[in-house]
Amino acid sequence: LEDFELYVAIDAMNEMTREKGDTIFDEGDEDGDTFYVVGSGEITLSINEEVTETLSRGDTTQDLMLMYPGDYRETCQCTEDSQIYSLDRRTYSCILAKASKKKRAMYEGFLSEVRFLSCLTKGEVLQLADALKPASYEPGAKLIRHGETGETFFLIVEGVVDVFGRNDAGESIKVCEFTAGDCVGELEFLQNHKCVADVVAQGAVRTAKMNRHHFELVMGPVKDVLARNAEDSPVFGYYREQLEKMKKDEDE
Repeated sequence: LEDFELYVAIDAMNEMTREKGDTIFDEGDEDGDTFYVVGSGEITLSINEEVTETLSRGDTTQDLMLMYPGDYRETCQCTEDSQIYSLDRRTYSCILAKASKKKRAMYEGFLSEVRFLSCLTKGEVLQLADALKPASYEPGAKLIRHGETGETFFLIVEGVVDVFGRNDAGESIKVCEFTAGDCVGELEFLQNHKCVADVVAQGAVRTAKMNRHHFELVMGPVKDVLARNAEDSPVFGYYREQLEKMKKDEDE
């Protein structure tokens, strides 16, 4: 969820105050459909009167009830006066459905402008949109670090990122920059090697990102297109030079 969508979920949560000894739900209660967050105090979860977990401020329980309602398998009881926030499945589903619809509409329009995705069908673009996760970065934050294994690729939704490589002396040099509509990090997935540059937010940056697992599942059909893009585009001149150096080092 985007930050503003999280705020909607927060506003929808019910706040309740419970005293020491109060029971929130009992083991065996039917039709459970509520997720709980501990705001203050302390509660315990127990099975057959044996405590299995103690929860305090910031802890949560019964998150699976939002997706798979069923009977409670534990008893939840307050061991201190506590403040608890709850969200029921129906409210959660409504928020999630609206968020997913907005996300699809936003990313579909954005992805349709990305050059290397032009070969995808509408259905494939929607699959990709569903797999993307929003992420925001402050000025100076590193999206990708030189020398680390590439696990995430990013589509720049808003803002500009600088790409800093290394010269022969190992000094950091600016190679290029990317802006809205560009992607970074996908080449490390294609060639299965560590990152050859730092990617740094020039200002505030909003991205849509995807991890390696989802990349391989959803974007497999366009790997060849991405590879051709890397071979032909002048933007990737530095990248090609680094690949040649790595291959030369391996041969030696």
